[in-house]
This record gives sequence, structure tokens and C-alpha cells, in this order.
Amino acid sequence: MPILQPKRLHEKFNIKQQARVNSEEARLFGEKAVEIARFCFHCDAEHEDGLWDWMLPDVSFIGPLPGMDEVFGIEAYKHAISDDLQFWFDYFDEHYFLLYSDGNTAVVSGHLTMKTRPGEQIFLLVKQRFTFFFINQHGKPMVYHVHISDPDNISTDEAFPFRVGLELRELIEKMRESAVNDAMTGLHNRNFLEENYDALNHAINQPPLGGMVVYFDLNNFKQVNDTQGHASGDSLIRFFAQALKCSAEKTLQRFELMRSGGDEFILVSFADALNKLLPLCRMVRTELNARLQGTKLNISFSAGFALPDGRTSIKELISNADQRMYRCKRRLKTGRREVLRQLTER
Repeated sequence: MPILQPKRLHEKFNIKQQARVNSEEARLFGEKAVEIARFCFHCDAEHEDGLWDWMLPDVSFIGPLPGMDEVFGIEAYKHAISDDLQFWFDYFDEHYFLLYSDGNTAVVSGHLTMKTRPGEQIFLLVKQRFTFFFINQHGKPMVYHVHISDPDNISTDEAFPFRVGLELRELIEKMRESAVNDAMTGLHNRNFLEENYDALNHAINQPPLGGMVVYFDLNNFKQVNDTQGHASGDSLIRFFAQALKCSAEKTLQRFELMRSGGDEFILVSFADALNKLLPLCRMVRTELNARLQGTKLNISFSAGFALPDGRTSIKELISNADQRMYRCKRRLKTGRREVLRQLTER
């Protein structure tokens, strides 16, 4: 990559040349070094590989990075900043100072401000202090050492902006994950359906049709809460979620599970149709009984299903499965009442 032509950089970038630049050759070498330092920041912001063209293979870097304080060599440097490529940002308010140049070596220092670009989920506005040490290689200033730090941090543990930003991004990802996942069961929640509606709707109605939507509800769950307490109820919710997930993994090919709310659960299968519903429910019963062993808890469940036809939306399918589930629940209650009536008449 050709070097940018030397300009009056001390005017354009606020460069201050100090007394140790005592020849025209040294001055030109120093100005090229300043230009390369700025070019490296430009490449960093644009995620371009050009900065590696101006670094020696054994370049060293100091400036706290995740898990390390210093790296040696271009490959180690690339690996150390790989997570930074998640960010798009701009540098401005740049100040470059040519501290020393003798034509064979040069030291460029300064500070600048970096800001994440519009559209980024995280807004960062921080200053960076830097020092570059250059060595003359065949007439070109090549970076041998870089030191980056935070000029506003007065503690001994400097906070590297990218690391702070990465931690914030990870926090946002955790918040997003918690928004679509149920904390009690670890399954998706109803928000997951809203966030991924188009993809789920497309997948369930994608030819060849072969999936199903199943709505599950625990029977007499309120009675458990009222008589044995909410802690017991929460345990039942977790046990059923575990049993449902384990059974689906053993029985079905591709599926999504959601806790719709309370004691209600939604299963969306994209490949296995009605012939798998009965084996699935039997497996859920077996898995649930295994988890209830050794406890005083007991519960049954009702289920309703709906089959895709290529036209019905996934929300309508869920609603249809929900209605079938309630019809199943009513039949169970009617059956119990009939049994009780017969017993009392004997």
C-alpha cells in the first residue's frame, strides 16, 4: 500500500515538532511516521487490514486488552483485538505530536477522541492516549511499538475502551436473552414468539408441511398453589418444563418450546406431525413421573394440537391448539364428575 504523500501535518493535525528534529531527512521521516500513525487509527475504525502493512512482524503492543496487558507480534495483536471488530466508530479531535525523529527512528504521541457511530447499540465517547515508536525499514517508518491508554483514568488499572464496550455489548445480549427467555424454566417466553414471528410463521408453513403446534396446560395447578404453596407450584412448573424439553429432544427433530405464561406451554414442531403427538405425551408423562419421585407433588396435564395448512398463521395455530386443549380439559373434568357421581350413588 503506497504511503500517503507528506503534507504540512503540523498544521492539519496539530503536530508539535520538538528540538530533536534537526535535519530535512529527519523531518520528512517524522512527518511520514505521524501520517502512518493516523492511518493506523483510520484502518482500525474502518476494520481495514492496511495497518498491518506498516507494522513490523515483532511489533509489541501495550494497552489493557481482555485477559492480557501486552502482546508481541502481528498475529497475537490481531487475535487480541478480534473482538473489537464488533464496533464501528469514528476518531476525531485528533492531536499528534512528533516527539523525536532522527531519520532512523521516530516517536509519535498524542491523544484523540473516539465515538461509536450512529446505529450502534452502545454509545461510547472516550479519549485515547497513544505513543508509536517507528524504525526506518528501507526508507519507510515501520511501527515497532504501540502504547494506548486512557488519559482520563487516574487509577493504576486502565480501562481500555473496547473492553468496556465489549462488556456493555455482552450485557445488552444478556438483557435481550432474558427478555425472550423464561427465568424459571430456561425455555423461551411469549416475547420470543413476537421477536421471531416472521421466521417461525415461515418455518411452520414451509412446504412440505409436516409440523404441528401443541398447547400444554397443567391440570388443577391452582389447587396445588392454594394447598401446598407457591414454592411447590414453582417446582411443578420447572419439573414439567424439564420433562417437556427432554421428551421433545428424544421424540422430535426440530422444534421450539415456549412457556406461554403460568402453567401453560407451547411447542412448535417444524418436521414431526400428528403421529408423534401421542408418543410425545407418553414420554412427557414418563419423564414427569421420574422427576416427581421422592416428592409429595403430583400433577397431570392436558394438550391440544393444530396442524399447519400453509395459510393459517402461527398465532392462529396456537389459538386453535389452545381451544382444543381447553376442550380436552373440560372432558377430563366432566369425566371426573361422572366418576364421582357414580361412586356417591353406590
